[in-house]
Amino acid sequence: MLWYDGYAREDGEKVLAEFQKAYPFVKNAQYVELPAAQKQARLTQECLAGGPTTDIYLNGASTVQQVVKQGFFHDVNWKELGVPEAAIESKNMVWIATAINCAVYNTQKVKEADAPKTWEDLLDPKWKGRVGCWQRPAGIMYLSPVYGEEKTREYARKFAVNEPRLFPGTFQVSQAVGAGEVDVGFGAVDSAQRIVMRGAPLKILVLEPVPLSLLYAGLVKFGKNPNTGKLLISWLETKDGAMAFENATQRGHLPVKETKTAQLLEGKKHSYYGAQYEIEKSDHLNAFEAELAKIIARRG
Repeated sequence: MLWYDGYAREDGEKVLAEFQKAYPFVKNAQYVELPAAQKQARLTQECLAGGPTTDIYLNGASTVQQVVKQGFFHDVNWKELGVPEAAIESKNMVWIATAINCAVYNTQKVKEADAPKTWEDLLDPKWKGRVGCWQRPAGIMYLSPVYGEEKTREYARKFAVNEPRLFPGTFQVSQAVGAGEVDVGFGAVDSAQRIVMRGAPLKILVLEPVPLSLLYAGLVKFGKNPNTGKLLISWLETKDGAMAFENATQRGHLPVKETKTAQLLEGKKHSYYGAQYEIEKSDHLNAFEAELAKIIARRG
């Protein structure tokens, strides 16, 4: 079977190695690293040509739905395969993992007592010129399910006053904080954890409400190995599969209580869009994120 995605090659291969340990009869499982921005275009091109293509596809709900509407996914009875009902969004789509947006700070430049305790603490004037953020303010946008859109806009305006340094991704935000280029940042747990694992003086803060981005998976109709793809997605919903995926990608599965992600989020207030809302309001949400990006880039 073939799976291509935006994760590093060694991380995807780790997941497939654990999958093959669980199912030794799967003899040929290949992972190909592909820049995330190219995934959908390549999938569309290959499906229009009748394949072959990746057997499984992972992305946000609205992006997955675009592929579903083109008729590129198999209908699957996920419940029959043992996938928990809480993870089943439709016959084409299951919730597979959770990305956590967080704050990060450099422990050599910021004392623990001075570190942000709330999202509002990042608006303190003391952080002016000392804070970093992804140029796509997805983490800030994901506050809006709890804050509401107007409060989120106002938050972005106040955040912009602190003249955040903008980066091409959350990984680069954490890199910059770990290197001391900026003291604090608006990041993501999965990318920040990679910097921590390299020994950087970086601390992750999971602040409430916790902005979450949910990842969904579907079975591609023009892949060559639908049965193996179906098995892989079903396995990723199990304890062993979810933990293998989290160990490799640093993204766990909230419904699987054994994952570090579930433990990290236990008892905390979460802020995320449900799949149907994200699908129905995709144009509005894209425009809203672009609006927030302009607010921050223009310093308010």
